[in-house]
Amino acid sequence: MKFKILFILVLLIAVSQPDIYMQQKKKASGASPLEGNWETIHNPMEASTLTLEFKPNKKFSYILSSAWQGTYKLDGTKLISALYIPIFKKYKTDTTTILIFSDTLIQIGKDKGVEKTTKMIRKKDSAGVGAGLIGTWIMENKDAEYSTISYSQSGTFEVKNILRSFNGNYITKSDTLIAFSQGRLMLKNRFVIDKGKLRLYSPTQSGPITLEKAEK
Repeated sequence: MKFKILFILVLLIAVSQPDIYMQQKKKASGASPLEGNWETIHNPMEASTLTLEFKPNKKFSYILSSAWQGTYKLDGTKLISALYIPIFKKYKTDTTTILIFSDTLIQIGKDKGVEKTTKMIRKKDSAGVGAGLIGTWIMENKDAEYSTISYSQSGTFEVKNILRSFNGNYITKSDTLIAFSQGRLMLKNRFVIDKGKLRLYSPTQSGPITLEKAEK
């Protein structure tokens, strides 16, 4: 009798597990949209942050020590991505499972044949600091050359001066501004915004670089 009861319990567990997983997938797929910024601590020893930004136009950004762009397609909980690798001048495709529970994203895929699970959280500005950075800032150097730096809501920036202009991507983590240009790290400085002024603190300079918010 005990063996029969145990057999029935094992059978019930075996039947119910796929159903539980399907319920989780169904709940996750409708819980929250994929679009937006997601981040995780990739290397706790160096506090390097992996950031993914999924855009409504089916493009995404991958930012770690460099910044890459790509395209994606979401089919239920299956994410099909194509990441452009500049050094090879071609796209790398990948298919993973995405589960979204409110502001938590779980990505399940394979890395060199080994299953890997990555947990990310929806990125939010720290006390509105990142939001305060958005807009155009003006800097005047000793040679009276004016430079403007514009930060957008979508995580891009553009620098203009009388000599040249360039653009790139940026992320903020707490009070640190990290900017990339042409896929390479450009700066990683602590920043403070106070009364319409933006101050960038670099470990290689004695004092901060100060910019003023441009009038709208």
